[in-house]
Amino acid sequence: MSYILKESNGDSIENLDYSDLISNLSLFNQSYTSKRLSELEDFSDDSDYSTYPSIEEIIENYDPEIYDGKTFVVKVDEKYIFSSDSEKNGYDRPKSLLRKSNDDICRKNLRKKNQYNQLGWSEADSNTLNGWIRVQEIVNGNINSTLGVSKTPYLFTLVKNMGNHRFWMKKIANKGGRCEYLIKIQFHNLSTITNPILTEEYVRIEATGHDNDAAARVSQNEQQKFVSAYRSQVKEVIDCFNFLKDMEIEYHITKEGHGIMQQEGYNENGDWPVIHSIQGLRDGLSNGLFKKYGFGNVKASIGACRLLCKITGEDGFSYSAISILSLMYRSLTDDHTKPGDDRKSPVIFNKPQLLDFFKALYTMRNSKETSSFSFGPAKFSQLANLSQSKGMKSWPYIASVAFWPEIQAWYKDQVNNGNGEHGFSDGKPGMRYFIDQADAFVKGEVKKNVS
Repeated sequence: MSYILKESNGDSIENLDYSDLISNLSLFNQSYTSKRLSELEDFSDDSDYSTYPSIEEIIENYDPEIYDGKTFVVKVDEKYIFSSDSEKNGYDRPKSLLRKSNDDICRKNLRKKNQYNQLGWSEADSNTLNGWIRVQEIVNGNINSTLGVSKTPYLFTLVKNMGNHRFWMKKIANKGGRCEYLIKIQFHNLSTITNPILTEEYVRIEATGHDNDAAARVSQNEQQKFVSAYRSQVKEVIDCFNFLKDMEIEYHITKEGHGIMQQEGYNENGDWPVIHSIQGLRDGLSNGLFKKYGFGNVKASIGACRLLCKITGEDGFSYSAISILSLMYRSLTDDHTKPGDDRKSPVIFNKPQLLDFFKALYTMRNSKETSSFSFGPAKFSQLANLSQSKGMKSWPYIASVAFWPEIQAWYKDQVNNGNGEHGFSDGKPGMRYFIDQADAFVKGEVKKNVS
């Protein structure tokens, strides 16, 4: 069979056949110069893959119908391994190994002694890598004529979707020398000249496995999980993406500040406020934070954070800030009447009124001009101050010290119509709800703060 197995020369990172792919070997070589390699400590490598078939042996017998749905465990030379980069509309983050912190983790793992009291790469302690083979039918003119023209030629490209750290660790253990890896592979459907498969479809399929792997590993960070799930078209994550897009909120998917909205063609000027963590928003519009406080309240909270960033001068806000403001909207603007109540309980604020309070509060706290109307301590002049600390993780408590008693003064001056119906007493359903959200050990303090 006439075929090409795509390989890297170890220098160029890019893969010209697929826009999302980069070479893991070239990435390592970019980081480890000859001087740096010479300074590495000595590690062992006890791997022996002599009993496994090579990837070339499997590819030589390729048959689209026979190979459909089957997996193979093969030994693979380093030059054949590519990764789908999230910075190039892919789903993985191979470039994260360029950071010293991740490189240090790889070295630390290599310093752990194996069962034979050796330092380095231990095959018994290492799982196989995982990958997909993209198979593309190509015209004969693109292949060296020595391959012949009597058979349909194929281009095979191996995309590793699990095992970035393991690739890196083995290269370090061998001081940059040539490495083989044990990889479980599966073949995509054949992409033909008349019926080609788009790169986006490859990414969606591969990212599904990567997302499942990411969700199972604590070490995989939130950004990686989000990108993997987004590329694999997980409905809840797609809904979260569209929600943030409609709210004009950016979400950085790398520590270097690459935003997924910009990557997908939105936030063209790069000036949208950034949400620093999505946590419970990722679970979909009917779950997580949306389920706890209601879609309208979470939306109002994020809208308030977006506006307040302009006042505070911050470039973004935390999940804690969203949660605390969502709690405020849920407590003070929702109807808390329960079945069987004698009459409907009026809300304390409507949503525009509560937003007006937040605007006035943060405007005054960030103003250099003095005012006869107190708007609280300067330590709550930023949305970043609405955060859980080691000493206090209760959102109701943080809200009670951040917004009281100023919100009561604002209410009396701007909202109260004098009929005694509305108010902040702990007998009001909205305030009862607010206080009841506090943990038992701080509920007394919260009640005291808002009285």
